[in-house]
Amino acid sequence: MAGGDRRDGITAGSCTRARRYLGTLRRILKICDSDFLSESLERRRFLPKFAVVMGCTSLLATFLHGIEAAIWADTYRFLGALPDNRSAMLYSVSAMTAYGHASLFLKLSGR
Repeated sequence: MAGGDRRDGITAGSCTRARRYLGTLRRILKICDSDFLSESLERRRFLPKFAVVMGCTSLLATFLHGIEAAIWADTYRFLGALPDNRSAMLYSVSAMTAYGHASLFLKLSGR
């Protein structure tokens, strides 16, 4: 069969056009894919940085809350509202958070 012969309704000219269209489509998809890959690479660089910043921020906030609880515990001890350091720290942390109420109460003069 010659190049211009019909075989199952497909001519050589239609095959050439189809190859051109597929080639163009392949190039377009390759460009879109490269943009997608560059975006995913940027995302890969962003996520570890984001995780480190969020982790450090969380640790700093926890550390500062601990310092605040210790200051309140020292204040309760200084005022004589609680008998020892352990119960003062437990009461101050319990008062700062929504964790719950410990079975500790301030002396009447400290209320």
